Amino acid sequence: MERIQQSLPEMERKHLIEMIDAGITTPYGERIIIMEMGVDSFHDRLYDRLAIQYDSDEHMANAIRGLARPLVEFHNIAIHMDVNPRNYLYVEKDGHLVVKLIDFEGAKLVSTSNKNECVMIGEEHALSPEYTGPEYYDEQGQAISTKFDIWSMGIILIEIAFDQFRAEKRETPLSEDERKSMLFAIGNLFLGFTRNRLGTQPGIFKETQIVYSAGTEWIEQHKSAIETVLQLWMKYPRTALLVTVGNDGKMMDQLKD
Repeated sequence: MERIQQSLPEMERKHLIEMIDAGITTPYGERIIIMEMGVDSFHDRLYDRLAIQYDSDEHMANAIRGLARPLVEFHNIAIHMDVNPRNYLYVEKDGHLVVKLIDFEGAKLVSTSNKNECVMIGEEHALSPEYTGPEYYDEQGQAISTKFDIWSMGIILIEIAFDQFRAEKRETPLSEDERKSMLFAIGNLFLGFTRNRLGTQPGIFKETQIVYSAGTEWIEQHKSAIETVLQLWMKYPRTALLVTVGNDGKMMDQLKD
């Protein structure tokens, strides 16, 4: 975190959480970091229904830009590796709430001269499995780039839309288990395989390819996920397009102001 602050001028990290001080506690020798104080996380706002309801594609796109800005800044220096709603924090700044990215402990630094540089990760890397990009499951090697974070961002967009659909029907927010199950199912559809390595024992179970055959078995197995994706295209086509192109690295270019 300290290196990130040293490498990026203050004006280029306006949407990244600021470290105020750091030190070692006595007598236990534990490292502590003092950071800006946040109001609540994006996850809190999403699942406590504190967020504004989005009535149009443009309205949702503006909210998504708020989540994209921190990543645009962060990718100038590193790959975050754990982009998820809990790692976006609302911080009060000059009377306004600013969305900031937090939790840089698992980040991988990249060359400032080549932002598309790939770095290697190990299987024991701490990740939030439901947001994990496809590179993690590549048997030829786990070389990742900033596209890894962009994939995670695409999953968050689906999550926002899904919660919107439930809110419109006056349904309660998903439980934690339901949320994870739903995001896994939808992510698997985009990937074309089921993810069996969930981070606790990576490498024990290999991934299983989803066979998109003429039969209906795969449709029945993924019915809920398919319905959600179709709803997304019907109500928020621009957002759906962002999700679709997200993994080729173009999402951030389209979201820039």
